[in-house]
Amino acid sequence: MKYGILSQRPNFDGNHAMTWREYIALHVWAIYHKRLADPVFADEVGSPTFSQVIAKMPIEMDAYVDSSKRESFELMLRMRLADVKLPEYNEKALNQFTLQSTTKYRPEWKKIETFEYKFFGGEKIGMGGDGYYNSGYFNMEVYTTFNPITGLSQEPIYSQESINF
Repeated sequence: MKYGILSQRPNFDGNHAMTWREYIALHVWAIYHKRLADPVFADEVGSPTFSQVIAKMPIEMDAYVDSSKRESFELMLRMRLADVKLPEYNEKALNQFTLQSTTKYRPEWKKIETFEYKFFGGEKIGMGGDGYYNSGYFNMEVYTTFNPITGLSQEPIYSQESINF
């Protein structure tokens, strides 16, 4: 918004690039039904806010979201909320953390499960609305990329040409 690339928009439009600041606010609302200024546990004195937890993560808030990094962000947020720490945070370490969830990292995953059970009261609803309701989904029409010289460009994700075999 500062550079006039993103416009102020009252409704979500999935074909426009989002900054991490915008994405995180939507993610926290969609998954945890909380605003960033809300404490993680409202009934606990001294409970950090979502902003305080996220501030400890290595995120450039005004950078555009790289969709390949969303899964790592979501895992790291779950870890931070459950107070799980790893010696290092890189793709290899997070991959091993996920792959060895039932062996080497079982105690850490147990902490995440305990946090989520406490937070969601035993009822966790997934991004697709699994659980109480199914809110549908958004299917992107274009892929947006950023080039520092030419700026943002959009290309269709799916071709509209007939498929010939």
